[in-house]
Amino acid sequence: MSERIIETTAKATTASEALMRKRLKSGKFRLNEDEQLEKYCARCHEYWPADTEFYFSNSGTNDGLSTWCKACYLENRYPNGRSAQEQKNAA
Repeated sequence: MSERIIETTAKATTASEALMRKRLKSGKFRLNEDEQLEKYCARCHEYWPADTEFYFSNSGTNDGLSTWCKACYLENRYPNGRSAQEQKNAA
């Protein structure tokens, strides 16, 4: 029984390692100097830490993160800033 668990764990590790290699090779992800995973923003063309502090979650993508960083998304969503949008709605 314990051998089956070890085999399953080994397969999962191998699959996740293969997925990580694929992502790094594609250029959409990279490891920084501290070995932290960073994701490429398709809009500003910069790398940011691959977590929900910098990217919105998106269940439709393989990695679970949006393709644009939060700053780019908010800049596109509110081109004149949030306060301008709120003033427009109040009028």
